[in-house]
Amino acid sequence: MPKVFDVFGFSFYFFSDESEPLEPVHVHVSKRNSSSSSKFWINSDGTIEMEHNHAGYKSNDLKRIMNTIRDYQEEYIEYWEEYFGCKAIYHDTYKTKEESIDKPRFNPNLGKSR
Repeated sequence: MPKVFDVFGFSFYFFSDESEPLEPVHVHVSKRNSSSSSKFWINSDGTIEMEHNHAGYKSNDLKRIMNTIRDYQEEYIEYWEEYFGCKAIYHDTYKTKEESIDKPRFNPNLGKSR
């Protein structure tokens, strides 16, 4: 688990075995020595979006966490890209594998004689 930084008693990190294909760039945050975390997406426009708050942080902590991610996102993304060896993709522009496959379109005229 690469820990990128510790601020205000929170650890900001990602997991080294993120899913395949690699999820969009995101941050897990937990209090030191806690097994529960919260997850935040970094969007292409620099906004931060909370995926879940399993750690149960209160609104003032969430605000502090999101501001910290925003302040350090360039360094975080750089570390992410270096670690995984590829350009970061962003949650707001990400297409799932299913969405990116051209699906056959229904054609009501197909097979009808003219």
